[in-house]
Amino acid sequence: MATYDVIVVGGGVGGCIAAALLSKLGRRVILLEKYPQLGGRVHPVDYQGYTLDLGAHLIEDTGSGICRIYEFLGKKIEVGAVSDALPVFADGKWKHIGEVFRGNKSTFKSVIKELVSSDYSEFDGYDHLPLRAWLLERNADQGTIDFFEFLAALEQITDQWFDHSASENLYVRKMHYEEKGMAGYSFWPKGGYENLFNQLKEAIEENSGEVRTETEVSQVLVEDGKVLGVVARPAKRDVVNEYSYGEVLEASVVISNLPVWSVLNIIPQGALPSWYVDIIRSVASEKNKACWIGIYAGSEEPIIAKSEKELCAWIETPRTGLPGFSFTVSNYDDSVAPDGKHLFVCGFSCKAEEIRDKAWLRNMFHNIEADLEDMFPSFKRTLWRKKHTVLEPAFGLQGKPGVVGRFRPDFVAPNVDGLYFVSDTFRGRGIGIDKVSRTALSCVERIQGEKIPFFDKTWRY
Repeated sequence: MATYDVIVVGGGVGGCIAAALLSKLGRRVILLEKYPQLGGRVHPVDYQGYTLDLGAHLIEDTGSGICRIYEFLGKKIEVGAVSDALPVFADGKWKHIGEVFRGNKSTFKSVIKELVSSDYSEFDGYDHLPLRAWLLERNADQGTIDFFEFLAALEQITDQWFDHSASENLYVRKMHYEEKGMAGYSFWPKGGYENLFNQLKEAIEENSGEVRTETEVSQVLVEDGKVLGVVARPAKRDVVNEYSYGEVLEASVVISNLPVWSVLNIIPQGALPSWYVDIIRSVASEKNKACWIGIYAGSEEPIIAKSEKELCAWIETPRTGLPGFSFTVSNYDDSVAPDGKHLFVCGFSCKAEEIRDKAWLRNMFHNIEADLEDMFPSFKRTLWRKKHTVLEPAFGLQGKPGVVGRFRPDFVAPNVDGLYFVSDTFRGRGIGIDKVSRTALSCVERIQGEKIPFFDKTWRY
């Protein structure tokens, strides 16, 4: 029976970073991943010489988050192409964001000044309120409110573009203005996301940690309120209906990287207090899933509105009425498409229940293609198009009031010593990959019982 200090369940961003940090800090760690590759929702898929992604990912770290974590691990995230424009489709044409959302300059500046001077903890009281509530308290004009809400719609997906939590977005705006002097900052990592996970795997193994793929965890073992380890078994089966109890791996600490909608499958019934289980089930509701429908497209010319490194956005398109985004991935990283070709991706935010409605879905994809052909003339000349849905798995949880911060389950399991959670669907702050990285750091420091001085300028719980 193998014994470890820490077992990490799931090889997404949070799981890999937690495993790498703890290995670096001298813990004996094993990471178990169900699929053949690490990455969770962030892993490449080959298609006709193009590299597609399960979703659409950019990194929004301004330097103190995931990039700082890699530095601590002796690795490096090199900043590749950075978004240089945010064209907005409005009134039937593409406009600069400043043309669409015109706020009072003095009010806008005073809002930013207060935002930067505020302590992060001041935002915690706005978990249940929309972003405009905080702005209205500062007497913000409608143009300023629209600007901030529009940025929030790009970063924290909700089915209504304006329905965004104040706290979640105020944290992000403060970090971006404070560390980069701009409202929003996103980039593509050099070498792509596969390189990021290869570096994390190296960091784990260089420090005597172990990574085991194609291995699923069927149960976390808990006895008398303490973690004892997990039951692990091969993910592949010789016979579809084969039963295998699996192998017991011992550890006093287990970290789960599973999202809220599947984590209870491996926790023994009754191990967690009922109120905590209720929080998990509440936020795991279909209505809270961050979902979209979209299209990948290959082309011989870039599909852009104004700039090659742009991140396009819209509150609605004429036929769909849905908010969304797009960018030409190959303009950020030319390795994702064959020489002389381009890869485009877009997403239209919607509800999970809508995606499950086959008639709605079929009609909406028809409208999406028609709208894209009007919005981007070069979209008419695509070499291929591939429709996709982001539902199973969902992109995460929506950033709505009442679904963020204290309304999410804490990453430290109550009443079970040694059980932690590092999925981005548990408590954390930030955007996407950077958010879950900061949650993993918070979790590791809780396990260690002290803050790591190297991260003295990094926000985390």
